[in-house]
Amino acid sequence: MCVAQVRGLADRLAPFPREETPVADALTYADQTVGPNGRVMDFEQRLEDMLRRHGPDSPNAKAQRQRTPRLRAAVRRVERRLDDTADPPADPHDEGAPGHERR
Repeated sequence: MCVAQVRGLADRLAPFPREETPVADALTYADQTVGPNGRVMDFEQRLEDMLRRHGPDSPNAKAQRQRTPRLRAAVRRVERRLDDTADPPADPHDEGAPGHERR
């Protein structure tokens, strides 16, 4: 919404509630960690790239102070979720799982 405010579009977006869900975080993460040519970038690189491409007087640059903390928080939440799922618990039905020894 920050860029929309700078562009004078906040009123037009007002009827749409802000999504604050894991899905919204995932969409933000996808947008903020992939560059315009599909190159994977970390969040800080993506911010630098955006400012370089759009310029210091762009709506994105003008909204950066407001939007960066929100974007960074969403990226961090997704990274935590990804870390939490990196080592999923063992399938209890797997015969090789601990506690499922053959007798």
